[in-house]
Amino acid sequence: MAQALLDEAVESADRAHPNGRALYAMHEGAFYKAYCHEVNVADDQEHEEVWHGYPVRRALVPQQVPCRVLREFVRQGRLSRPEYRKLMGAAK
Repeated sequence: MAQALLDEAVESADRAHPNGRALYAMHEGAFYKAYCHEVNVADDQEHEEVWHGYPVRRALVPQQVPCRVLREFVRQGRLSRPEYRKLMGAAK
């Protein structure tokens, strides 16, 4: 399932990790976040991407998933407009 989430994820900025990359995904109504940072793996300063991911509790979606990503989920038909409005109402 992890690879499927990454394959269907939407990339966006991540306020918690501003120097990294972040992917956001949905599966069966649940939200997921993965973020990446580079680490040095050798003395010649090669870099390797290391990804960390976790489910986002529904109550935290408005704070942890960018609005742009939620709108993209609506556009893709993965999140209904009423559910989007409900989530955005929780952000207030």
